[in-house]
Amino acid sequence: MADPLLRIDALHAGYGDAVVLHGIDLAIADGAAVALLGRNGAGKSTVLKTILNAGPKLVAGRISLDGRDLRALGADARARAGLMLVPEDRRVFPHITVAENIALGVHAARPGVKPMTMDEIWDLFPALVPFAERAGYALSGGQQQMVAVARGVIARPRLLLLDEPVEGLAPVIVDQMAAEIRRLHRDHGLTVLVTEQNLSFARAVTDTLHLIDSGELVHSGDWAGFDADPTLKTRYLAV
Repeated sequence: MADPLLRIDALHAGYGDAVVLHGIDLAIADGAAVALLGRNGAGKSTVLKTILNAGPKLVAGRISLDGRDLRALGADARARAGLMLVPEDRRVFPHITVAENIALGVHAARPGVKPMTMDEIWDLFPALVPFAERAGYALSGGQQQMVAVARGVIARPRLLLLDEPVEGLAPVIVDQMAAEIRRLHRDHGLTVLVTEQNLSFARAVTDTLHLIDSGELVHSGDWAGFDADPTLKTRYLAV
């Protein structure tokens, strides 16, 4: 069996003196599409941010990409190694255009990897074409999310980390976003790790899932296994 693209071993991490993650072990194969599910506060976002070294403090454990230990690398170096996080709050810059926001992602390109052209981005996200010259502040929430994802993929990352990408979006936008992410995974071989509470969206864009509760992984498997045990949903996802 090939080594995983991303490997996390015995990860403990948190903020200040508060440890949020307790011994997380996770392996993601190259080309996989994986969901990380759990209630609010379970530790989903902390996992993604720790992978990128974007806030949480690593207390113990190891994170490696293609066998390379990432612990000594800052967020910028991890991005140029092939990791890209699309954060929950999108962080679209309000006073530059859609095209300019997306183009910023080019700076995270790996050495020797040619970023996508804007024409390729417009082919992937045709709904953004009419808004290419519109300022970020003038976009809807769904449009901002598409911009954030487009900015995340323009550098051709090895692994795209999506943090609650459809929270608060209208159902028609959720369906559109699912189709775009699935196409990136299927046609471009993009490896995806997505945190989400919208089960239908997570099911549409991933093949396997992990459940996290109070900073610990409590279940891993495919969707058929999840469906076969209805107690998993009630125990770890019901509000």
